[in-house]
Amino acid sequence: MTANPSVIPAQAGIQQPSGRNPRGAPSRGKMPLSFLVSIMLASTLLATSALAQQAEPKLDPASGLVIAPGFEQVRAQCTACHSGRLVAQNRADRDGWLQMIRWMQDTQNLWPLGEAEPVILDYLEANYGPLPRGRRAPLEVSF
Repeated sequence: MTANPSVIPAQAGIQQPSGRNPRGAPSRGKMPLSFLVSIMLASTLLATSALAQQAEPKLDPASGLVIAPGFEQVRAQCTACHSGRLVAQNRADRDGWLQMIRWMQDTQNLWPLGEAEPVILDYLEANYGPLPRGRRAPLEVSF
């Protein structure tokens, strides 16, 4: 009787030694199906969450500004002198936005913002903060 190479020993009824799979390789243990399904479900939920976070924010069609808490104050104060798109094209942390406001007050006749200032800074920091960096810092090149 000749051996059929397409039949693995377990299919032929041959008992394999403990610690080996039917093809003779060392066994790594079996994961329960429920564990694999749980891993797949968790991966799907994480991917869905990541996509939801990347969703485009709703923009005001007239100003181009993100509609979020503080939007009305920013639109009222900032677009009185310039386009909202000028705001939207810039990125800065809270201190950077404060410096820009101070520069406009010192050189461009921007009025004191009073109690609206912290609301405006919260909005600008949340919606026009620095973008995350890439995977590494830029290389330093010397010539």
